[in-house]
Amino acid sequence: MNIEESCPPPHAAQEICDDSLGAELGAMAKKLKKNKMVSLVAGSVTVAAAAMFCLDSLEISAGLLWLCIVIAGIGFVVSIICAANMNWYSKEIKRRAGYAVTMDELGKVFELTLFHPNDYINELKCRAARMRIDWDKMTGCGYISGKYQGIEFEFSNVELIIVNESKKSGADKTIFVGPWLIVNLAVPVQSPVIVSTRSVGTSTPGATRGMADVKTENAAFNQKFVIKAFDMLTAFYVLTPTVIECIMEVDRMVSGYKHFSFERNHMHVVLGTGYVSFQVLNDANNIPALRERIQNEIRSLAVFMDMLFLNDRLFEH
Repeated sequence: MNIEESCPPPHAAQEICDDSLGAELGAMAKKLKKNKMVSLVAGSVTVAAAAMFCLDSLEISAGLLWLCIVIAGIGFVVSIICAANMNWYSKEIKRRAGYAVTMDELGKVFELTLFHPNDYINELKCRAARMRIDWDKMTGCGYISGKYQGIEFEFSNVELIIVNESKKSGADKTIFVGPWLIVNLAVPVQSPVIVSTRSVGTSTPGATRGMADVKTENAAFNQKFVIKAFDMLTAFYVLTPTVIECIMEVDRMVSGYKHFSFERNHMHVVLGTGYVSFQVLNDANNIPALRERIQNEIRSLAVFMDMLFLNDRLFEH
């Protein structure tokens, strides 16, 4: 037999790998779901046992009280163990599918420096973007660092949270979910320029304190966005018709909060889509479907960056 005839073509080898990976991740997803169900049952049992113990009106024997204590304790321990298992399975699925699928597809479009499925952009960098909303805690996933068309960038999904310190009026509140993109500028901006959605909800004036309102020649743009800058000349240097049209196009495509910041060597693009890119948990057992969705999301990111890079003043290819 000819050796070449016995070797499967590259796409067939990928299908075999995808099928094998899908089976492994599918098994892990089932264990994740099982631990979630057990955790819910154990939590319910714990609450019920604790309630019986705390009801003074019930005339129950000391033996039964001790039984309630033991059951509550066992339920609590089981809940803790299941929560730890759920966290591990979730991160492991993201890690394995991220490196096997997402990283593979990213490398076909971008020049990758670093990819970490369970990490996110440094919070100090994000705070430098002067967003008009404030937060107490930040988390995220899908961190990417690399180059596109020779231009360095960072990307990740981000969740911004307001912590409820009293814990009496409810849980912590998520105020933002979406992608955060930081692109290196070819020429540093002399002073910050901020463009953000007018309907922001709770505004944080400290982020833009001392900055003046800017009006461009585009009335529709002025109506949609708050534009702030320390220096008017810098604002008009940055907000060229190409940049304004790019931001308006993003506004047409994406609902929710939008923030664009030009700060020193960086441009921040923050989109409150409520959507987490490069998710893998839902399609963990169907790798071809996952790969296709990841390809579409990467394509959308690349198209968006292509629009940004049309401005030759800010970006050099």
